[in-house]
Amino acid sequence: MLKQRRDAIQRIQLQRELGLLESAPEERFDRLTRLASIMFDLPIALVSLIDKDRHWFKSRVGLDVTSMHHDISFCQHTITQHGLMEVPDSHVDQRFCHSPLVTGDINIRYYAGHPLIVEGITVGTLCLADHKPNKLSDKNAKLVCKLAEWATREIILPQLDTLDARTMFSNQRGLYEISKLLLRCDKSASQGICLGSIQLQYAPKANASEKLRLLSYLTKNLQEALGCFGIV
Repeated sequence: MLKQRRDAIQRIQLQRELGLLESAPEERFDRLTRLASIMFDLPIALVSLIDKDRHWFKSRVGLDVTSMHHDISFCQHTITQHGLMEVPDSHVDQRFCHSPLVTGDINIRYYAGHPLIVEGITVGTLCLADHKPNKLSDKNAKLVCKLAEWATREIILPQLDTLDARTMFSNQRGLYEISKLLLRCDKSASQGICLGSIQLQYAPKANASEKLRLLSYLTKNLQEALGCFGIV
């Protein structure tokens, strides 16, 4: 119990230092959960962050709630692991079979989670879930670990000077870092991964605010267009 309390204090302090505590949703995390949901054909994908007594979702696909109490969360077990934790069927797992997440409307039958570890401290988890029993192949299990590495990288990107301060999108250095991780993922993925960027080079008379609005407009429309083809 003392160790858990000490871990929670360290985790909250690190989240404050990283600017994560109670932070707003960000596209760079939403992109990751959308990709995870599509790659594994699972309805729920989450990046969850952990504070003293609850898990709240920095990004979520397929789940309406924005947080849940630590005591009922699958992630309370994931954060004690150093690698992937998988629950093929929650109905036959004594740790979860009576959980309201299993017996209630959310109806989680399958769960896979990987801790997000920064400086030796688990600050959150990457989670996948389904409403029916499931099991990852060895190849997909390795791919989840790669995506967790990507999520961890996103958490520390601001410290690495890889985000544009105005837009909070990846700059050229950030794009390079993400591309390295994506290329490693692509070797394990059953479908290809494509990475692109938009640069504004021919708007010399536009001020910073106008450039940001234009970039956001182009990005949103490009996402909507590519979304028709299952590209996130």
